[in-house]
Amino acid sequence: MFVFRTVVAAHLLYLCQASCYFSAELQGEYVMQTVTAGAHVQYSQVNITAEAIPMWGQCHQRQGDNVILFDSFNGTACMRCFHLKLHSANVLQVHTCPTCLDQCYLTEEAARHTCPTGDYFQRNYFKEITLFRTKELGGGNIRKIFCPITGQYTFMYDLYNQTDNRVECSPALSHLENCADRAGGPQLDVHFQGCSHQYNDVTFDCLGDWAGTDGQRFLALYDTSVLAGTDYRPQYRCALYKQDEQNGNVIIAFSSDSTCTTDLYNASYGHMTWNLTVVPSSPWPAQVTNSKCSFPYWSQGKWERFNINHNTLTYKDHTSFNTYTMRCVEAVDEGKLIVFSRNGCGEETYKCIQLKQRSRNVVEFQFGLTTSSFVNHSLCSDSNFLGNVWITQARLEGLQVSPCPVTGEYSGVIPDPNNVGLCARLASDQTHQEIMYFTVFDCDQQEVYEEREYQCLGQWEEDGVTYTYTQRKDFGTYECFVGSIVSNNDIYIKEAGEHCGRGINPKHMGMKLQTKGKQELNIRPPETTQPVTSWYVTSRPSSPTRPWKPITGAPPRHSASSKTSNSVGVLFLVTVTAILLGC
Repeated sequence: MFVFRTVVAAHLLYLCQASCYFSAELQGEYVMQTVTAGAHVQYSQVNITAEAIPMWGQCHQRQGDNVILFDSFNGTACMRCFHLKLHSANVLQVHTCPTCLDQCYLTEEAARHTCPTGDYFQRNYFKEITLFRTKELGGGNIRKIFCPITGQYTFMYDLYNQTDNRVECSPALSHLENCADRAGGPQLDVHFQGCSHQYNDVTFDCLGDWAGTDGQRFLALYDTSVLAGTDYRPQYRCALYKQDEQNGNVIIAFSSDSTCTTDLYNASYGHMTWNLTVVPSSPWPAQVTNSKCSFPYWSQGKWERFNINHNTLTYKDHTSFNTYTMRCVEAVDEGKLIVFSRNGCGEETYKCIQLKQRSRNVVEFQFGLTTSSFVNHSLCSDSNFLGNVWITQARLEGLQVSPCPVTGEYSGVIPDPNNVGLCARLASDQTHQEIMYFTVFDCDQQEVYEEREYQCLGQWEEDGVTYTYTQRKDFGTYECFVGSIVSNNDIYIKEAGEHCGRGINPKHMGMKLQTKGKQELNIRPPETTQPVTSWYVTSRPSSPTRPWKPITGAPPRHSASSKTSNSVGVLFLVTVTAILLGC
């Protein structure tokens, strides 16, 4: 289940002592809104390294999503607490207390008391900063994200400002389209017509969406038609939207800048509001509407990327970036069904889908390689499927407790051709059988570098190995592992990707873990494996950081110049993606 690779010279690892670090998922380059000058929005770059957010401070202590950053002001220690939440691969929100951008706390305890915790974390109370990713870790381009608004719509456009509230585009002649196969990616193409003012067409790239309140969701967008520094419109936009599950219509309201708060109140009330109406589809073919076919009873409900309701399956395809609605036409074989599929861009076809129940919480499915304009039983032939290449999905509602495949505490050396001297610990117990803790640490110094908490969702045996599908608790992502239990004391585990890739031998470059003793099998994992209960403090002296750059736009204060540190990356895959260990 675990594959580990080094990305730079291994000997540099021993220069590092960092119990406080930022995970690889957070690292990279971002921009944030700093100030507005008239109608223009200005942005500042924000870099997140393994050990620091240089403009704000060095990672000093962390607990879950909360981190205390160390800064310096004329040689005086200065500490502030920030709450970091990654809403999508491209959107990171930071919360801090209202005065923490201007105040400096001299002690860890004082800074810690300002951290958002539990019920005390109220979004409207804390200062909110939205960071939009511009580069991945290592400098790569940001990844394309599935956009929840797909298909074709007409819309009306309302504009609100301090002096009036007026309808700009009515009736609903304006047109919005997200047809990824045509545009080459997930983009919202917006065309204005019938408006009281002349508006240029715009195109938005989706950066991610996340849960709001009352069934609403936030949506982050990048306006590709804005020229940085020359256009009056912000390049990055935040919105609230709500979709009618019955007819697919959408209401969406935008903030007036790049924050998720300014002039944005709910999905129907913001700086500008669009009312999207789905372009009607043609009627279902008679053969589809007359069919008595329905999807299996065990498959009904909401899953990660699809919903099944009786005879209808709605699938959000994160590969083609389209949403498909499929109606069951005929059950051909066990687990194989012919469906009629259409998306919101007018594409219709017959295809075969194969469903396999792996556990009560886990389903796998695949589509046939070819499609047809009519019902054809050959669509469901074995030769029309790509062997053991599945899409793995977890149930979202009505989850049942699924114990992890191993109980107790196991440890071992991480296999790596560069022999960086890293060990790992895997732990679970009988009290919380569905939770698994994983920790990466220095074999000699016991310094903790990486820790994860997983919820096991289901497992099954296939070709002599055990597949376990899990959800990572901090980021909510889903990951699969393959393992081989050699004895009660020895197991091999290896990463199997997001969709439980087959043909992976856990004994080949997998990780061998051995139990630490039967007397420890039924106890809670050690405190060091539970990031939610402990603060992790760096054992390295804190170095000065760059001058403070307040969000308020006030002049930056003077501080000691920063000393850029060398960075060393070790790519842990347990799920473990790369984490750079600062030196």
